[in-house]
Amino acid sequence: MILAIPRLAERLGQTCHLSPLLRKLEAAAQGEELSSCLMEAAVRRGAKHYQNTYDPPTRYPAQFDRLANEELGIALCLAELPYDPLNIRVAAEVLSAPGNDLGKIILLARQERCELIVRHIAECGRRVEPDNPAWGRILSELEARDFRNTDFLPGWTRFVSMTGFTRTGGKHVEWLRIHAPGN
Repeated sequence: MILAIPRLAERLGQTCHLSPLLRKLEAAAQGEELSSCLMEAAVRRGAKHYQNTYDPPTRYPAQFDRLANEELGIALCLAELPYDPLNIRVAAEVLSAPGNDLGKIILLARQERCELIVRHIAECGRRVEPDNPAWGRILSELEARDFRNTDFLPGWTRFVSMTGFTRTGGKHVEWLRIHAPGN
């Protein structure tokens, strides 16, 4: 018996949105599994933490290299995709890359109806990096109007690299984000 993996929208109790971004990406995938193409694009940009956690596409479509980080991060949050917490973890790393346009992230989150997921990432980010103004801006501009149960979403510890105790007695917690090659 094959069990179908529920879509993120189903886990959130939402209906699936007819996403223009999803249609664009499905066409670009040229028959390859979309989640694999998105993960491969993220790893190629520097999400090396996740490079051995997915099955890479057989034939990687070059169109995915032309996606902006903001589009790639939002695409990984789309509620139409099968629910996979790894997508959300990678989205957090891509959406927090230096140089991202926060206005574009906020606009895409609204257009693609994934505000709840992006807010969740930002709430976790603010907990880890309370002085990072990006998290505050996202939280202030994406309304908390949907109070659905999100307990199944990855907790803040899944978005960070954390050491054990250091020589000074504390522990080191660092938010995972992609960086330009060489950084």
